[in-house]
Amino acid sequence: MNPFGVSFDKNDVKAVMAGTADRGTVMAVLTSQTCGEACWHAREEVCRCSCGGANHGCLTHGGERPERTCKIDGILYRLKAVGKRRDISADACEMNRQAGYRSVDKPMAVIGSTGGKFTEQDIVNARANGEKVWWMQYRYTWSTTDSGAPARLKTPTASQRKWSELSGWQHEPDLYLLWERVQMPERPAQLVVDKETGEPLADQLPAHCF
Repeated sequence: MNPFGVSFDKNDVKAVMAGTADRGTVMAVLTSQTCGEACWHAREEVCRCSCGGANHGCLTHGGERPERTCKIDGILYRLKAVGKRRDISADACEMNRQAGYRSVDKPMAVIGSTGGKFTEQDIVNARANGEKVWWMQYRYTWSTTDSGAPARLKTPTASQRKWSELSGWQHEPDLYLLWERVQMPERPAQLVVDKETGEPLADQLPAHCF
């Protein structure tokens, strides 16, 4: 799936060459620029950004302002909030928590203090002998600084500070932008298990955000 919501095939190219389709759609996919003021005000005749012409000239003709987008580490994000870090970091953290774990290792059974590839009978025997049996499993959560994270906190660039959404924050030194990933990462295939039983937990989300 194209992360920019725009796609085309050889038939679209043929249509452009035949003059029956908009060349801007092909240009948009090829350039993959994020959508912004230049597109919304149609400063160029041909749309060259990721909207594929959908937003081209929208503000010139009285349309609504589209959402802001930005590529971070090559991944497309949408702007969700503007504010001081202390005011929006909790929202960013919760967005990452709701997206699930970044990665989850395979659980390993531990008898006493020794971990290994024990059989079910090994575990039954250990418990019969009064030994403690538990499962060790490493889990990794998303941080707002991780590449590809569902939510990212970034200070605005010089050009972003000129956006109308930031007009009331021109003199704020602690200004941050909260970005939400447009196409969320897939959750780990490995399930999180209960430490005592080794069975998958009903709630597969991290208990805390970080």
